Amino acid sequence: MTPFFERIEAYPLVYDESRAADVLASLAKAFGEDQRFAVAAKLIARDERVRALLAGAFSGSHYLAALALRDPPLLADCLSRDPDTHLAQACAELASSMEASSSLKEALSLLRRFKRRLALLVGLADLGHVWSTDATLAAMSRGAQAVVVEGVRFLLRQAREGGQLLPTTDASATHGYFVIGMGKLGGFELNYSSDIDIIVVFDAARAGLAPGIEAQAFFVRLTRDLVRLLQEHTADGYAFRTDLRLRPDPGRPY
Repeated sequence: MTPFFERIEAYPLVYDESRAADVLASLAKAFGEDQRFAVAAKLIARDERVRALLAGAFSGSHYLAALALRDPPLLADCLSRDPDTHLAQACAELASSMEASSSLKEALSLLRRFKRRLALLVGLADLGHVWSTDATLAAMSRGAQAVVVEGVRFLLRQAREGGQLLPTTDASATHGYFVIGMGKLGGFELNYSSDIDIIVVFDAARAGLAPGIEAQAFFVRLTRDLVRLLQEHTADGYAFRTDLRLRPDPGRPY
């Protein structure tokens, strides 16, 4: 495993030198106040490749700068860890935290925090040529896939706990509910501004619904809740804009 900062091969031109200096100074101060981030503080102070990458990225992208300033420890993680391992572990940590979440509000927050991590890691890896274009698109797609999968698992678990689905010992049971990635997501070519295009199908015979629960009404509500998990704006932003209009009848409300 190779730390991110050792894999930097290029960096963008600085768009606004004053803004770049202000952001780097703020980050250096944040890291300097906590010994846990001594490595990140040293990188920002002395590593010319790191400074050049961050200056170019943060002067040209207010979004990436805002992510780093909002959560300096996240930037420290991005710089010091192997990016491939970082992404895999972030997906695993999302699965674990979503499994332990007990409310919709908590789930919304977890998904959006994961998206911020994904966006900063992918953005810097792309601009620093740490990942190729194909690897960058694949990483963004893997992150989006993780968000959808964990969102579905959370909603199905809530439905089981609420008595709408029959109990099962299989925590990964799909209950006959399938979300299919289309477009850029389906091709693992998702970019920064892409919606995620999905279609949703269900098999009522495999649903395991509790008595009195009608399959179509249940899965329509589930899909609405999934879209809310993905794209509702909260204080933490949103995860992914979601488009279901590729389904067989796009004029019919889901």
